[in-house]
Amino acid sequence: TSNDENAEHYYATGGNKTITLTANTIDGCSDDDIKNIELGDAPVVDFSWENECFGVSPTIFINASDDTTAVYWDFGDGTNSSDVNPNHMFDDATTYDVTMEVINEFGCSSEITKTVSIRPFISQYPYLNDFEVVDQSWVVDVNAQNSSWEVGTPEGTIINSAYSGDNCWMTGLVNSYQNEEKSAVLSPCFDFTDSDKPMIKMHI
Repeated sequence: TSNDENAEHYYATGGNKTITLTANTIDGCSDDDIKNIELGDAPVVDFSWENECFGVSPTIFINASDDTTAVYWDFGDGTNSSDVNPNHMFDDATTYDVTMEVINEFGCSSEITKTVSIRPFISQYPYLNDFEVVDQSWVVDVNAQNSSWEVGTPEGTIINSAYSGDNCWMTGLVNSYQNEEKSAVLSPCFDFTDSDKPMIKMHI
C-alpha cells in the first residue's frame, strides 16, 4: 500500500493485478476506484550463431528468445540490425561482443551479450604458427567452462619452455589447469578443398 498521491510500486512478478485507489476528502467523504492491469514478464533471451570464418560468408545469428516483438542487435563493430535472425559480415578476424535486446508486447526488455570469435580463413599452404606473434587466429572457445588456456611464455614446474621460440598455448602458463575444466582452443578455419592428403602436425 501507499499514501502517496502519485505512487510508484515495483512488482516482483507479472500477471493480472487489481489496483484500488481510495480518495478521502477533508470532510470525511471517500470513494474507491478499482482497475485491473496486466503486467508482462521480461522476455527470456538467448541466441546462437553459425559460421565464424572470416571473409567467406556472413555469420548467421539465430534468435532463441521466447518473444521477438521487437529485436535490436549491436554487433560490436559499430553496426546494428533490427532483424529477428540477421546475417552479418564482419570486417576483421577478431573477437566481437554482440548484444541482442528484445522488447516484448508489454514494453518489457531484456538483453544478452556474447563474445563471437571471427577466425581467419586459411587456404594457402604450408601454414605455420609458432605463436610468437600473439593475434586472434587462435582463440579460447567462448563456450569453455572454467578455462585456464593461455598463450605466452610457460613458467610452470613441469612445462617451463616452448618447443620453439618463447610462446605456446597451455592450460595455465604458471599454474595448472582448473578442476572440472571443459575447455578448448579454436584454430583458424582451414580450407582443404584443393588438398589431396591434408596433414596437420602439432608439437605437444
